[in-house]
Amino acid sequence: MALRGPAPRVFTLSLRSQPERGGPVRDAVDDRDGLERDPTWRHVLVLVHGFNNTESDANAAYDGYVDLLRPRLEQSRVAPDAVAKLHWPGNEAIGPLSACDVAGYPVDVERALQAVHPLAVFLWRLVSASAGRRRISLVGHSLGCRLITEAMCRLGRTTPYGPPLGVVMLMAAAVPVELAKAVAPLSLAASRTGKLLKAYSTTDWVLLLAFPAGQSLACAAGYEREAYVEAIGRHGDPSGFGELFCRSGNGHGDYWTDEYAAAILLFTIDATLRPLPPPVPLRPHDLAPAAPIAGRKLARRDLPE
Repeated sequence: MALRGPAPRVFTLSLRSQPERGGPVRDAVDDRDGLERDPTWRHVLVLVHGFNNTESDANAAYDGYVDLLRPRLEQSRVAPDAVAKLHWPGNEAIGPLSACDVAGYPVDVERALQAVHPLAVFLWRLVSASAGRRRISLVGHSLGCRLITEAMCRLGRTTPYGPPLGVVMLMAAAVPVELAKAVAPLSLAASRTGKLLKAYSTTDWVLLLAFPAGQSLACAAGYEREAYVEAIGRHGDPSGFGELFCRSGNGHGDYWTDEYAAAILLFTIDATLRPLPPPVPLRPHDLAPAAPIAGRKLARRDLPE
């Protein structure tokens, strides 16, 4: 039986000024449980929710994801021993159209971009204070991936101990492909981490239909330079920007409960956590009856008396 370590400690980080509504972005990360001051953790996994999530919505998704990860986290000496649940105001509902996700999307793009600086400052403090003794990995979903990649580009390219971040996973990333191509502004994000993973699905209808419409509104409102039409989380493009793996069949909201994607994340962090294939049962079969041994007469030599 594998030895189990302690359950990962869970911390809450917030850039929200109002828990259940959009509202303005805080000037600095509210480190409610003292992650930055806590000397006991060695590797923290920061979770970042996407568009149209209240704090309670995000907490429900986060808690389920931590439950999914916990058994293997307890088996590893290098996987995260702390999890930080980040909240940002990505649910700006607008009047009678509050039920329509696209209506609030342009404001949420602005909120994500406003959250970049305080998040980058907080992450850099964690990196620089550890002198290489600690690691930070990130998992983002949807528009939270835009916040992550923008913040990554604000970090230095490297430290004396390697890239600032460990493993970063982007799930259903609502990040314009054009911004991540070579020499584009977000292309720098890949160099800020030891490994960048992109989980995508060609059956993500939110990214197919709502993303272009929302980006067009964001451009008209002056929050984007162009009306971008394709998200990274749709086909995994562009090539050369991280490593991609397809989660065909996943809808936009299926990633926090995706056991396979969680296993890929953990295996990338710690290769000893590679899931073994289930044992293949032997097909029952009857043994053929043994062939009879042909009788034979042994030669003998009669000795004289």
